[in-house]
Amino acid sequence: TDDDVREGNEEFDLVIEGRLLPNRVTRGTPGRSTVTILDNDNITVSFNQTVYNVNEPDGPAQPTLVLSNPSSTDITVQVFTTDGTATGGGMDYTSGVYTVTVPAGDTSATFNIPINDDDILEGNENFLLTINSSALPTGVTRGDPGEATVTIVDDD
Repeated sequence: TDDDVREGNEEFDLVIEGRLLPNRVTRGTPGRSTVTILDNDNITVSFNQTVYNVNEPDGPAQPTLVLSNPSSTDITVQVFTTDGTATGGGMDYTSGVYTVTVPAGDTSATFNIPINDDDILEGNENFLLTINSSALPTGVTRGDPGEATVTIVDDD
């Protein structure tokens, strides 16, 4: 049955049992064959929105990744940050590559990006999140939106 679940290719053996054949019918060679069902359920991964706002003292930022279909196995996604007006490295937020796992059977996962609550009057600042399409598992592609902006709302 065609479904929307990414489960990989599936196989089963088809066996002709000679003892179950009618009279004067003999089993040919081979009497066993493997049938492969090719999985046609590709998945896209994207952010659930294009902009995330986080109040500086209320961090962390909590972006969410969503899958177009569930998978029978965990889907691991890498998201990397790029400075905009906000500075990574712990200055305004913790920059880097975040590894996010969407558990088998689920279609979303939320992850935390630490925000530094400083005492500097600097106005709102932002940084970019990007799904690393080159590190996605086979059968998974980057959907739209594949990038999102996090805005840190200054409280000073």
